[in-house]
Amino acid sequence: MNKKIKTVFVKSGKARNLENEFCSQKLAYETAKRSGSKIIVPEPIARIGTELTMENLSGIKSLKNVSVAPQVVHYNNCINFLEKIKVNEKVGIQKTNSHYQAISLPYFLLKNIISYPEHLPLFLLSAFKIMKYTPKWLRLKSDSFCQGDINIGNVYEFKGKTVLLDWGEATISHKYFDRAIALNSTWYKKDFRKKLLAGNKDKILQSFVAFNLMQRLTNRLKNQKQAGHYLNSLKEISKNI
Repeated sequence: MNKKIKTVFVKSGKARNLENEFCSQKLAYETAKRSGSKIIVPEPIARIGTELTMENLSGIKSLKNVSVAPQVVHYNNCINFLEKIKVNEKVGIQKTNSHYQAISLPYFLLKNIISYPEHLPLFLLSAFKIMKYTPKWLRLKSDSFCQGDINIGNVYEFKGKTVLLDWGEATISHKYFDRAIALNSTWYKKDFRKKLLAGNKDKILQSFVAFNLMQRLTNRLKNQKQAGHYLNSLKEISKNI
């Protein structure tokens, strides 16, 4: 009897980070396999010291150059899959609660003012608008399993299913965490955010989208088009929250 031989990929890093990634990926892999979902997650095989060994998926297709419509389908597959995963205190996955995000806002504000002084009014307005929602942030439950980095480099397609890679930023957080990141990920595609939102006018979600934009801009992006897109998006969202 012929057995299919799996090829593997070995990732190096800090033991603590890789342990978080291993636990997160294992939970996602087992859930996807058990539920027969539209999501494929590479099987994590072992984490030994500073190395994580996982299944290497071949034949997967990038979504970078496809139209917005199929991208939105695959992103929604990811978000819907993650929202159904139940977590408990013993899974060994790091936490990122909304309290931490709220207290980090002044840091992002200051860093952006230093990096983009010409946009001082925009950052002050955005921070002020976001702060209106922080009391509601603080009441959010941190009980959602989040991949933490849903972007075009981690979402692929294979035989009609969605492949979700890279669980290094996975965390347990609130229900808006992954969705806000996803909404800002495919910045170069016109109308991507609008179509992924699909009419969702939740102001709390929009406040997290604005926060995530400020967080992204602190990286002092070398791609001027990307930075310009984030600045324009921040201006647009800040008007509506």
